Amino acid sequence: MTETHCHGEGVTDSVDAYLQDATFGINSILGEIRTESSLTSAQLPDIAQFEVDQILVDEFPYCATIATDFRSATGESVGRTNAPGRRFGEVDVEVSIVILGSGLSHDAARSQEATVHRAGMRYAAAMHRLLMARPARGQSLNAGSGRGVAKIVNIFGITQILNAVLEDVNEPNRVIKTLFSVRTSEE
Repeated sequence: MTETHCHGEGVTDSVDAYLQDATFGINSILGEIRTESSLTSAQLPDIAQFEVDQILVDEFPYCATIATDFRSATGESVGRTNAPGRRFGEVDVEVSIVILGSGLSHDAARSQEATVHRAGMRYAAAMHRLLMARPARGQSLNAGSGRGVAKIVNIFGITQILNAVLEDVNEPNRVIKTLFSVRTSEE
């Protein structure tokens, strides 16, 4: 793993690839939630756009993955691994999902605000389910170059921000922020 990968770029790319995975990624989980709750894709749409290390919004719902902090460690034992000289690091990652009211179908019995709030809760549930899944918690994520591993080790929390301040957005919206740390190790 290159120094760049240890400092976050490879980690955010790995998390983004995990989020977009066709088998167990966020859109797959949203499909499961739609089936379980008898919802349409107009009521709970898939993530339309994914970005890494930047926020360039063109489509909604939108998902941005950003590394927020890096802590390095030397080759001391971490978990069951005892490999002297092995380099480890932990990268705090923030994943933000932005949804807008105009992108959701809502019925006349609910306000657009209530529809956005309910959808926000479902996106937060999807992120929680994704992070608690075995591939995230018990197996390695690909760390970019394939010369290292990355594992989600701590989930700090999932927060729904009501009507976040979004430039040029004058409608009900939500930002669902998920914070967690990823441990990297050089192979």
